[in-house]
Amino acid sequence: MKVAVYHYRNKVLARRYNTEKVNNAADEARRRDAVLLCISPLMNISDLIGIYQLNRIKAIVRSYAGRIPSNAIESLVKIAEEHAIYIMIGGILERAGPKLFMTSLLITPDGRIKGKVRKVTISKEEAALGLSPGRVQNSDLTVQKHGVGVLMDTDLLAPEYAKLQKAWGAEFFVAFFKRRLRRGDSHLLVRSLTLARAIETSSPVILCGGIVEHHGEIFYTTPSLIVSPTGIKKEAINEEKIIYWDLNDLYSDVDVVDLSNVSNKVLAEAYRELAKIMKYGRQISKY
Repeated sequence: MKVAVYHYRNKVLARRYNTEKVNNAADEARRRDAVLLCISPLMNISDLIGIYQLNRIKAIVRSYAGRIPSNAIESLVKIAEEHAIYIMIGGILERAGPKLFMTSLLITPDGRIKGKVRKVTISKEEAALGLSPGRVQNSDLTVQKHGVGVLMDTDLLAPEYAKLQKAWGAEFFVAFFKRRLRRGDSHLLVRSLTLARAIETSSPVILCGGIVEHHGEIFYTTPSLIVSPTGIKKEAINEEKIIYWDLNDLYSDVDVVDLSNVSNKVLAEAYRELAKIMKYGRQISKY
């Protein structure tokens, strides 16, 4: 099964522009016989913090949030149908009653929402904007009978959550991490975290990052990676591109695991930095 990872340059709050880029990527991915296209969030709340005032961000969040299914994701559903491809997106602002969630969706080639996973860890800033943590539960996501685990944003820092999904039947993971850090080498940090999760679960991990643009300038970049327990296989950083991998290729990988690729110092710095802005959902503490 071939998977496509779209590493693209998206503009903050430019929904139509970003969606058109996803449509073009879906067309190319299908022509290359990809079954699943993975894309990072079209809009990150973390991108807005530091750009806009709090009241402005709250208004944006209310405007973008919608029920699932709803017209807010209709364009993505149409793209999946038109190109006959599975699409997994790493973050949609979902409104469910009075609560707001950051939700990952798996859309089928016939336009159905096959499953959704809500982010279970949220930052203090996200909580102040009204976001709630999702419940830890078995989403039972599959693509052509392959179990898929999902790690959204700071969920990547929760090794127990990845291990739990592995126990529930995840054969590989799709992680979405596109966040601007205040200090440290974010590229090295993300590489180390992704490799750590792959080694701990003995599973391939796809990480969807991206290039974020604001007012015509690069705001920040986060690498997109294809990682097996034996190391990083493919990477995209500053160049817009689609990277491909085949599930069977990673399963047949026989390289020797090099634990030295995981920097304990970098991981420690990551936890110290992100612990300042993150709180875990109460639900995860039960596991």
